[in-house]
Amino acid sequence: MGWFQRVFSSSPQARMERAEIFIAKGRLNDARIELEGLDEPRAKIKYDEIVQELAQRNLDEAQARFQSGDYQGANDHLELAKNFGATTDDIRKIKYSGSKLQKERRQKAMDERRKKNTLQPVKDDPIWSLPPDHPKYRYAMRVENYPKELRMRLISLGTGFADAFLELEDGDPRKAYERFAPFVEKDPVARFERARAAIAANMALDAVGDLHIFGEMVGHHVIDNVHTGALLSQLLAQIGRPQEALDKLNAMRKKEEHPALSMIHAQLLEATNQLDKSEKLFQTLLTTFPDSMNIIRSLARVKIKLKKKPEAAAVLESGLKRCCTPGKCSSQPLDIAAVRMLAQVYLEERMAPARTSGLLQQLDQYVKNPTWEDKYLSALSARNNAHPFPVELGNNLLRALSPNDPRRELVFQAFPSTR
Repeated sequence: MGWFQRVFSSSPQARMERAEIFIAKGRLNDARIELEGLDEPRAKIKYDEIVQELAQRNLDEAQARFQSGDYQGANDHLELAKNFGATTDDIRKIKYSGSKLQKERRQKAMDERRKKNTLQPVKDDPIWSLPPDHPKYRYAMRVENYPKELRMRLISLGTGFADAFLELEDGDPRKAYERFAPFVEKDPVARFERARAAIAANMALDAVGDLHIFGEMVGHHVIDNVHTGALLSQLLAQIGRPQEALDKLNAMRKKEEHPALSMIHAQLLEATNQLDKSEKLFQTLLTTFPDSMNIIRSLARVKIKLKKKPEAAAVLESGLKRCCTPGKCSSQPLDIAAVRMLAQVYLEERMAPARTSGLLQQLDQYVKNPTWEDKYLSALSARNNAHPFPVELGNNLLRALSPNDPRRELVFQAFPSTR
């Protein structure tokens, strides 16, 4: 079978071929979806084998989650295993094992709490000997989120620096910013925490200055999942210096390739209307992180701006099927934003009415407080179903928008008579 037929056909042969490809790639749930409902004996055998394997995978994952202390996650995977046909005995054994581990951990935690009042300082550093419920213990945990080569530099700043950190954590960023001042003179490593305080206090320009010096004198690092260089570029764009942000990103990406840098770079390229470059970079990111709905939505959004709506719809469909399909080990919650975006593409272009109806039903089910965007989709649906008063549909949408709201252009395009 040719590539086009294999990808787009819904015939049993095409679905079987796609399932074989998914099996080879280890994407068993995608293969299960393709095989579901096929009457051919070979397809039924494959389907049963996949369901058994998915049940076992979820049982194994539940066991691992119990071992790591993730009890909610373990129970979620047991429920998935049950849906895939795992036996009651298999589920009961793992639940018993998990319950035993949980009791042992609780006992250990109780024993540790009894001992906390006997903890002694470690040499001349009192922070690391604090009990877990002591406020400064939070600072110790913060230090642990820094790269190893920077931790001792932070500890050397002393308890005054820890007090400034706690001031930030407890909700007074301006006061924390002032208290960090003497420490940034001692060691530029302190500038990242002061930049955080500046951001929390809506002092973006001050944060940019601290992050710039931090990068020059300490080097950019990943701290608590935040890349300091990506954060600097993001702030530069926010204060109206996008070209400087792009220049810094280009320089940093020559030294290292980090996903956070690539993501901010792609977003800035989109914001500066360099859509072809942005599309290419988002596409590269998607090959590295195929299950990231954030990247999937970003790529689709750029394709829409490039007038490539069918391609955008294909990207969103693939993402929703791969990432948000119930019954997968790695299934994510339904991405409402992606569903809205896909429904909007289909409704604006009057495409795939049956699929669009299903998407709108999902939104009705999951969205308890409809947004303007949901009302826009409803109006488009009514228009496509020959509503007798399309002008009124458009006018109702416009009344909720300010005169300068860019969404007005969407209404004018969908309901030209409202201009």
